[in-house]
Amino acid sequence: MAKTLCDYHSAAPATWECEDCSKSYCGKCVVLREEPGKYYPPRCPLCEKELEFLGTGQHAKPFWTVAPMLFTYPFRGSGIPMLAVAGGLGYLSGTGLFTLPLLFLLLALIIRYAFG
Repeated sequence: MAKTLCDYHSAAPATWECEDCSKSYCGKCVVLREEPGKYYPPRCPLCEKELEFLGTGQHAKPFWTVAPMLFTYPFRGSGIPMLAVAGGLGYLSGTGLFTLPLLFLLLALIIRYAFG
């Protein structure tokens, strides 16, 4: 299925369409009236007819297409040294009173520097 683009903003995906005018509009083109407890359907800027909602225009990629990147991300770039340091310190910490706080600190460091 081809993605419909806005007739006035060529880089933006269309989220609304007017069947009478055969025009597609993005969120920048359509002004939504909002009042608490009331719904006003959006209207075509040209003919004032009610617009049809096409969807958000955001298409999520299937999990299996992004899974390899998700599982290999920590092993690229700055993640490798952090994983090595965290693994070594986790191995050396053994068991004891300060092991759990130390492991939480290591996890915080890994999340901050390897994924951030």
